[in-house]
Amino acid sequence: MAEDYTPWIIGGAVVLLMGKFAWDQVGDKVNIAPESQEFTSNLFGQGRKGNYIEDQTDLSPNPASSGWWSDYGSGDMGGLLPREPQPPIEVINGGAVPTPPVVAIDPPTAAEEAGAAANRWFKNPRFYPWFHLADKL
Repeated sequence: MAEDYTPWIIGGAVVLLMGKFAWDQVGDKVNIAPESQEFTSNLFGQGRKGNYIEDQTDLSPNPASSGWWSDYGSGDMGGLLPREPQPPIEVINGGAVPTPPVVAIDPPTAAEEAGAAANRWFKNPRFYPWFHLADKL
């Protein structure tokens, strides 16, 4: 009983040619990782991060540094996992009271809006009263 391996040979050749010539062009058009991350972060209620404005002159008197803000202060409040222990806030004037930095927030993308809408749907008290009761606690 002989099997015909022609489809396997043709399929292998197509994969090799795609890998050699066309995979880089296809990869940029099919990359959904940023949209997936935007959707899931809003689905789980993580909210949006702002873009730290490097020049805080005349915006905030004593802001946290951009590194400290991106690592510890920019949005993982109320997440599913516990927050990391925070080191002291790195500021311009260490003796003065720290103030929050001013951040620029881009308009929401379609993936962020869809994630937020899915979050609201899951928390609808008509469909899932236990979410509504848990929010009241």
